[in-house]
Amino acid sequence: MKNVLFLLAMLPIVLFTACSSDDDNVVNSPIVGTWTTSDAFETSEITFKPNGSVTDNSTLKRNGAMREYVGSYSVNGSKLTINWEKREILILCQENGQDTRKIKKR
Repeated sequence: MKNVLFLLAMLPIVLFTACSSDDDNVVNSPIVGTWTTSDAFETSEITFKPNGSVTDNSTLKRNGAMREYVGSYSVNGSKLTINWEKREILILCQENGQDTRKIKKR
């Protein structure tokens, strides 16, 4: 009987200890995943990760040169902000039903 009471007393401690906060900074957004864009000059594969990081692997069409950019992003409603480590800050949002793109220099 003492063992059963002891196990019942220990159960809440074990359950609360098992919970971790590994996912504190996880972005829960439909943007998470890999996106491909292409225009006349380059093709890009942009990957948004749940931890808020983003990478852009671009290939120039004229000479095949490859570039990689890394940074972080945040989503606030319909506004996506990408903060590249070595580039400008890119803000994509929807204003008055229109998609807009804003670039801020560092």
